[in-house]
Amino acid sequence: MLFRSKENRELQSLEANLPAWEERRRGLEQQLAAGGSDYAALEVLSADLAALSEQIATGEERWLELSELGG
Repeated sequence: MLFRSKENRELQSLEANLPAWEERRRGLEQQLAAGGSDYAALEVLSADLAALSEQIATGEERWLELSELGG
């Protein structure tokens, strides 16, 4: 039963975090689109965006796994 409770908490956490991560990704994409000539800043933004996109993909996969277990 403890494991089930842990899964429920993880699912709730993902449901809360995924929209926030998506919003942050949109913000990073907008900053990149605005561009500019500060290539060092653009490189940092690109790296942040790549890491965040990976985090979102991993979170979505885990969310699907947990949803299937619960349903």
